[in-house]
Amino acid sequence: MGGLHLHRLRRRQKWLVVNRANRYTASSNEIFAATDKVIVVEENQCWADLGRMGGEQFLSLTWNATVQHYLNSTSEHILSVGSAVHEIGHVLGFFHTMCRYDRDRYIKLVTQNINLRVIRNFQKISPNYSDVYGLGYDYGSIMHYDDRCDSVNGGPTIIATDTNYQKTMGSDLISFSDIFVINEHYGCNAICNKSTSAKCANEGFPHPRNCSICICPSGYGGPLCDKRPPGCGEDLMATNKKKMVNGSVGFGSDLRDHFDFCNYMISFSIQAPKGKKIVVDLEWVSYGYDRPGCIRGGVEIKAQKDQKLTGPIVSSVNPLPLILFNRQGTMQTRVTYRYID
Repeated sequence: MGGLHLHRLRRRQKWLVVNRANRYTASSNEIFAATDKVIVVEENQCWADLGRMGGEQFLSLTWNATVQHYLNSTSEHILSVGSAVHEIGHVLGFFHTMCRYDRDRYIKLVTQNINLRVIRNFQKISPNYSDVYGLGYDYGSIMHYDDRCDSVNGGPTIIATDTNYQKTMGSDLISFSDIFVINEHYGCNAICNKSTSAKCANEGFPHPRNCSICICPSGYGGPLCDKRPPGCGEDLMATNKKKMVNGSVGFGSDLRDHFDFCNYMISFSIQAPKGKKIVVDLEWVSYGYDRPGCIRGGVEIKAQKDQKLTGPIVSSVNPLPLILFNRQGTMQTRVTYRYID
């Protein structure tokens, strides 16, 4: 999660907020009559003004930029909905995650590899002009660059302090922390009365349009975020003996503009010894999915304590969500799991 730049925000204005918790539909007459509006243009790259500027402001989306993820040496291009969402994030006030004032604890910039013409995109933003709403650093935020973004020589520009997250950076998926912050900042989270609203588990929060159900972090589902999401996947019970699961998600060979998911939930019995932890070993994933940001597909293991953040494999989290996601071809993976004392 990048956080919100406060210097250019007007907190009490009505906004079009694009996420699962908020919805605003305007007629064409309302759009043309609006004093403040965002005009989408096509220039030679993607960019957007940061926050509400007043009057007309611009957001640029262009084919070469929105599809420009360098997946291999042949510069293969794919359509990236995430690029468009990233720019909308800027309009809503989000700055880049790697510009957080506390970023040095989580990443290291390789400045000699960064194109000097865009070095400003990596500059820290003072806490006097930003708010991260108490959330930890989310490598999987839609506002985080991938590890080779704006490289002048193909070398890495960002190194994750926790190497488990090196390929998490640059995700095309809007993260739960992104959704939480946008709802917190624009007052949506205050709509639901805490005493009468749903009691959400696993860091979820009441849905502003229906306070009796919850918006859940990835890997969790059900009205209260205490179950595995419906659909592909299964509940797994860990023992002290190694078990294996062969997962598969996706279909065909063409790129899809949406991700398909397969959710597993690994638990251990209450009869197991105290102080136990789940050990997960990712043994292999289909060839071709080792890309920055896992933009074709990947595996998320939510082993961290703060379940609001994107996960990277020893964990005391019980149950432990294991998430497969894919939008091209059929991705297969093999994972083993067990608990240890």
